[in-house]
Amino acid sequence: MGAALLADDRRHPSGRGCGIRWDVAEGLGKVRCRRRKDGCARWYIDFGRRGKLYSARGTPFKDRAMAEHFLASIRVQIAEGTDTARAIERLMPESSQAHRVERWLGRWLEIMRDRTATGERSPNYLRELARWTKSEGHFSWWCGKSIYEIRAGALEDWSQWLAERGISAKTRRNVLGGFRAFVGWLKRRELLASVPSFPEVPIDEYAPRLISAHVQRQILEEIPWERRGAFLAARLGVRPGEIRAADVTDFRVVEGVPGLTIARAIKGPNSNAPTRGTKGRNAAWIPVDEQLRRWIERRLRGVSKEEMLLDRVPLFPNPSARNRQRRWIANTLREEWNRAAAKVGVRVRMYEGTKHSSATAWLAQGSSLQMIQRMLRHADSRSTERYAKLGDLALVDVIRPPARRSRVRRNVDPVWIHGKSGGATPSEYKGIWRGGRDSNPQLPA
Repeated sequence: MGAALLADDRRHPSGRGCGIRWDVAEGLGKVRCRRRKDGCARWYIDFGRRGKLYSARGTPFKDRAMAEHFLASIRVQIAEGTDTARAIERLMPESSQAHRVERWLGRWLEIMRDRTATGERSPNYLRELARWTKSEGHFSWWCGKSIYEIRAGALEDWSQWLAERGISAKTRRNVLGGFRAFVGWLKRRELLASVPSFPEVPIDEYAPRLISAHVQRQILEEIPWERRGAFLAARLGVRPGEIRAADVTDFRVVEGVPGLTIARAIKGPNSNAPTRGTKGRNAAWIPVDEQLRRWIERRLRGVSKEEMLLDRVPLFPNPSARNRQRRWIANTLREEWNRAAAKVGVRVRMYEGTKHSSATAWLAQGSSLQMIQRMLRHADSRSTERYAKLGDLALVDVIRPPARRSRVRRNVDPVWIHGKSGGATPSEYKGIWRGGRDSNPQLPA
């Protein structure tokens, strides 16, 4: 009966039924005494079918007053709306099964699944967490341990155990980051008083292989025209998931300036992966160069008026795709790029040959880091600062004869990038679309 009343009260969090909750809580549990053979009294709280509680976090009740005090605190928690089982678990010994790490990891993973279903979390992130929490996963070191054993020393031992498994430093840092999120959740639930210090994992800075603007154009020309649009967008810093999710309605010409609205991305490698918000969770508008504008205009000429009225018509379709909407999947996008790069005679990843190479070339042409950060939509300036180092180390042929270099630098920082809020002032973009192969002086020419 009590359980039914509590369940009914949870349906009315506004305060209705508060008296009922207190009535149920007040009648929950009884303090009892058991005499041992040596004559000593052992006090405990009897919760009936819910079990017995002999201590408060491992400290035995020394007398009736102590047991009554903790029983009263449990009743208050229940009267305030805390689940009965949860209120009792808080006083169980730290080594009890109720406080096992794997038990709470399971509950946390269920919450992550719910958040993923509502779009708050990325399916890719959930996929990694599920893999790490498996019986042989990277979190398995904590199996059988209590959440109260999560301390700095234990975290260092676990980090060493991960290193001995042979995983890379970057993966180890990602695993530690995932577990830190779990510990932070425990703290928010008031199970832990604080988040302990996590060990730092030094990582060698990765230097991507960059290509010159000339080689980049050669690769793009090897891609059939009907498939090339996705890669023309990629060299402007549009992420693969955003390319796959882009629709024909995302292309707009505002005040004479053509551009793309970037508001969502496909979160997963397959065609049935869900579509969510962008990585930074904010919408942005970016201008497009002349070559991409011509490609999009030709693409739109092949879209009927009926299709234009539909919500989801892909802007960058894969003509050979088997899925209904002909959207790219992650593997085919990479394979198309790799085939074109092989024809040119180079081996370079798509992300490095498009976004990274373009950003490094923009920097070499005189664009400021702030402008590049806004174009690439980096939330942290440190992500953009990497291009300053790459510009010094990479062997790219953006160093042109002085006459041509001075011509390029006449428009070093035209404001052609979306604002911090994701909006744009198209009037600022007028006058930067000039003649030449790619028209935009900020892009590799």
